[in-house]
Amino acid sequence: MKTVATFKASLLASWLRTKKKTWWLVDGDARLEESLAFPCEAEELAKQLELTPNRIAKAIQPTANEIAELGTVEDAKDIEKVAVDIDTYGGRGLYLCWDDMTEDCEWLIVDKTDYVNENLQDEDLAASEDGDATR
Repeated sequence: MKTVATFKASLLASWLRTKKKTWWLVDGDARLEESLAFPCEAEELAKQLELTPNRIAKAIQPTANEIAELGTVEDAKDIEKVAVDIDTYGGRGLYLCWDDMTEDCEWLIVDKTDYVNENLQDEDLAASEDGDATR
């Protein structure tokens, strides 16, 4: 896969903070997966990323999507330009690789807000139906 942008973990955290009230899934980064329960809120993930603020993330292009190469990104809002629809996870996100890892290090971050909201609605409905059954 081709690298289309690079940015610091701290910048990725800043980008996540612009996504207020969103929920995220990470797949493929063992450290993040061990540190958090997913899906998690953007702020939680941002805090974990800031533990290694200078670590360099490479946004990589999945073979099915054409993304313009941005090079080194220094403005958090530009990270959005390399976000893609990740159909297998049902959300929009980023394919990433840490610069200090081997080539087979791909991991992804996916916005799962719609999934979380749908499940919360289902839980609310189930709770109200349970409440009706006890009346």
